[in-house]
Amino acid sequence: MLCYHNDVLLIRIIKHDGPTRGKRFYGYSHWLRTCGFFKWENECDELFEKETEIDELKLKNSLLQEKAKELKQTNLKNRDQLESLFWRIV
Repeated sequence: MLCYHNDVLLIRIIKHDGPTRGKRFYGYSHWLRTCGFFKWENECDELFEKETEIDELKLKNSLLQEKAKELKQTNLKNRDQLESLFWRIV
């Protein structure tokens, strides 16, 4: 996981008392300097799942585009053959 400056983020745990104590989050790796990036760990898991799903859909789209291209080429060949047969008959 990278922050807004493309620096590696660390998983941190909230240690102060309160309702979020023990909850894990991604925080900036340089604690004294911060870029303001903050994400709860479970939010990042959901983000990774969505990115994986998007990548899978992009791959399926690419494969379908390739298949459509092949079908168009086959269609053109079949049309040329049909036209050739037509002119032989006529």
